[in-house]
Amino acid sequence: MLNIMISTIEKMQGNLDSLRDDLDKFQKGNDSAGRRMRKACSELSKACKDIRKDVQDVRLQRKS
Repeated sequence: MLNIMISTIEKMQGNLDSLRDDLDKFQKGNDSAGRRMRKACSELSKACKDIRKDVQDVRLQRKS
C-alpha cells in the first residue's frame, strides 16, 4: 500500500512540474496551456483523494 502512495506522490510531483511550465505558457497567451493546467489540476485532485483513502485504510488496518 505504501509503495502505491509513493508512486502516486511521484506522479503528482511530475504533474506539478508540468503545471508550472504550462502556467508560464498560459501567462504568455497560450490558451492550450490553460486547458492542460485544468486537466493537471483535476488529476492532482483525484490523486489527493486516492492518497487520503489509502491513508485512512492503513490507519483502520493498524487499529484492527
